[in-house]
Amino acid sequence: VDAPPSVPKAPLEPQDVRDARAREAKNKFKELDAEAREVEKQAKIARDIASVAKKEAGEAKAEACETRPGGKFVCIRPFGIGY
Repeated sequence: VDAPPSVPKAPLEPQDVRDARAREAKNKFKELDAEAREVEKQAKIARDIASVAKKEAGEAKAEACETRPGGKFVCIRPFGIGY
């Protein structure tokens, strides 16, 4: 089965109009991409801060559990103590 030869469609709009539309789309993409990169940078900073806080919370819990029954590994504590 032979495929029919592809016939290029005649452009409906002049080339300069299509070029302008492509240029506008590219500029819009660049703006949105820059905004997304800024948000990603802020998210990374926030994640780093949260990771440090998590590490500090773990260290504080370990310190608080040192004198509880079971020590740092089991840490038997009453309900509602908050950690």
